[in-house]
Amino acid sequence: MPNFITGLFRASIELVILGRSYASKAYAIDENDFEALRWMAILIGSATDFMGPKEKIEQGKIFKAYLDRAIDQQPNEYSLLHSRGRFTFEIANLSWLEKKLCNTLFSRIPDTNINDALADFLEAEKYAPFIWPENLLYVTRCYVILKQRELALKYLHKVETMQNLDDAETEALMEVRCAVAKLK
Repeated sequence: MPNFITGLFRASIELVILGRSYASKAYAIDENDFEALRWMAILIGSATDFMGPKEKIEQGKIFKAYLDRAIDQQPNEYSLLHSRGRFTFEIANLSWLEKKLCNTLFSRIPDTNINDALADFLEAEKYAPFIWPENLLYVTRCYVILKQRELALKYLHKVETMQNLDDAETEALMEVRCAVAKLK
């Protein structure tokens, strides 16, 4: 079984690398093409799952640059708004020490906060053509961090009433429930 899992992991990496290669070629043909920008952002973001901290931070800046350019072209593209929200959320949740270490050892990380992440998640919700549990759970997490219990409960309830959540969404729902329960 471990060899099978290792094989799947390697195949995932290879697909991301191949996709990034095709996206790079499309971008080289037309640097202003929305789909090229979008796929560069998506695939660079996916590639960071396989990187160490220094490379992740460096690639994160490149990811953000493509993401912002794509969003400038299509400001209502919900999946990109969600991606930018997640990027901002992750950086905003670094501890002071983690931020200091990153800035000292690697390179300057963007100055962000939870309100910026929340704004992107709320925009993604507004423009998504469907109810998106993952995005709603991030909205809830933001309200938990901001200690806004009523709003956290409102968004948590939206997810709790949904059917057919996948395993990752169910696990995230349980985690977010616990966080909301701790709010006073």
